[in-house]
Amino acid sequence: LHTGKLSAITQTARVNADNVDVYSGTSIRSTASRDLHLTAGGKFSARTTEEASITAGGDLELQTPGSAKLFTGGDADLAMQGDIGAAATGALDLSAASLRSEIAGAGSLTAGGDVRAEAFGGASRSGKW
Repeated sequence: LHTGKLSAITQTARVNADNVDVYSGTSIRSTASRDLHLTAGGKFSARTTEEASITAGGDLELQTPGSAKLFTGGDADLAMQGDIGAAATGALDLSAASLRSEIAGAGSLTAGGDVRAEAFGGASRSGKW
């Protein structure tokens, strides 16, 4: 099918083929008034040469039975208007070239075992212990 403009209104449209390629020289828009489902029986890949944005009007959830990784060539920012909770059934490892932590209210650290703090440079504390 090769046409300058195609418009179709139908109750249900189905395409059943071994391969389906959709190409546009400018843009492709997909809109659903209700749910939109994408399913792949194999790998799923998405790529853009410019920025990408995901906006959800409600909750956003990422689930995987495997590992999840985020890589960036620049800085990464994480900002919340509410609380942040993190849980790990294994170890938690945080490594950085430098670390600055600030708590506006009270803070606490609870350990079920030993706690050790080491400084290979200078160390100081202020306030009551």
